[in-house]
Amino acid sequence: MKIADETKTDFSISGYSTFFQLRRTYQIIFLLPVLTGSLILGRFIQPFTMV
Repeated sequence: MKIADETKTDFSISGYSTFFQLRRTYQIIFLLPVLTGSLILGRFIQPFTMV
């Protein structure tokens, strides 16, 4: 009984970790274009703000 409980908790923890890793990768994939776009916009806006 004790061994079964331990394996069950290990499995749930591994499942949660993989889920969080997937979420993190998806967040990075969605954030990359936003970050690049903001950087490009910053490049264009910088000369105007400096003047």
